[in-house]
Amino acid sequence: MAIEAIENSKKLRAYCKNLGREGVAKRIIEISKEIVEGKGAYQSTLINAGKIRALAMGANEDCYWGEKQNHGFHLMVNEAEQNIIKF
Repeated sequence: MAIEAIENSKKLRAYCKNLGREGVAKRIIEISKEIVEGKGAYQSTLINAGKIRALAMGANEDCYWGEKQNHGFHLMVNEAEQNIIKF
């Protein structure tokens, strides 16, 4: 399993390097549009979220992008903390 994860990471980094910053951003925008146009199709929304996750993993080697992703991650964690139902 770990070897597969390493191989996938290598592929994603190479793909994102070929796309460049602008290309990665454009691809994420394209996928986001697919989500919006999905009109409530939850399964395809999660599949597309996985595609964005893969791009984020591949682009993580860039310090600037890693920093922005980390910021967004923590914003989501804070949102989750504020919306947890306390029993």
